[in-house]
Amino acid sequence: MSIVLVIIGLLAGAILVGHDMIKAATIRSQISQIDKYYSAVNAFRVKYNVLPGDMTPNSALDFGMAARAGTAGRGDKNGSIEAGAADAANYVAGETALFLERSQHCQFD
Repeated sequence: MSIVLVIIGLLAGAILVGHDMIKAATIRSQISQIDKYYSAVNAFRVKYNVLPGDMTPNSALDFGMAARAGTAGRGDKNGSIEAGAADAANYVAGETALFLERSQHCQFD
């Protein structure tokens, strides 16, 4: 009887340790993804001298990217990523959308 209880205890301990290892691997994976995104944004900033999404329309066209209006929240090169006026709806717009699009552009350069 005691041998059965010891075996059950060992199995329960192994299951708990396995669960913790899976959780730690998930967290490491998320941190790795954030680091890759951060590197892509910095590579874009070094390459084009502007944050992704904040590039002026003329500069965007020069580099073969989509140009936007150049008004506040649409690529005005003011050093911050601003939301567009249409962000009240349930979708991403303005410099936020351009930021996501352009940072992915540089991720594999």
